[in-house]
Amino acid sequence: MQKVLVVVFILLFISCQHDSPQPVLVNSVFQPYLDTFLAEGKKRGRDFQLDKEGITIKLAKLDPKYYGIAYRDTRTIEMDSLWLKTNDFVRQRMLFHELGHLLLKRDHILSYLPNGEAKSLMWTPVNNLD
Repeated sequence: MQKVLVVVFILLFISCQHDSPQPVLVNSVFQPYLDTFLAEGKKRGRDFQLDKEGITIKLAKLDPKYYGIAYRDTRTIEMDSLWLKTNDFVRQRMLFHELGHLLLKRDHILSYLPNGEAKSLMWTPVNNLD
């Protein structure tokens, strides 16, 4: 009987943890791009529950070979402050790339189209794979 109560308690504890809201901490400069990503995802049948899973997107000083990094374990994206010096198109591509890692769980792609362009937003230079 005690084993059954322990199992029930553990199951209740686990289920309560998943329903509790998680922090959504997004620097305001990233919010319009995140909103666009979420809207595009919704058009494609992906409804991300950020309030349940949590997310942090912030500016940071990164190693010069990285413009952004996604940390899946903490659900955090850090974008180098150089991001602010790029144009709107590049900003979106860069943040969508990191959101692809974090929310879509995609890895880097090194493939090219026949015309020599990158096959995916998940493309990255070989020197950024370490």
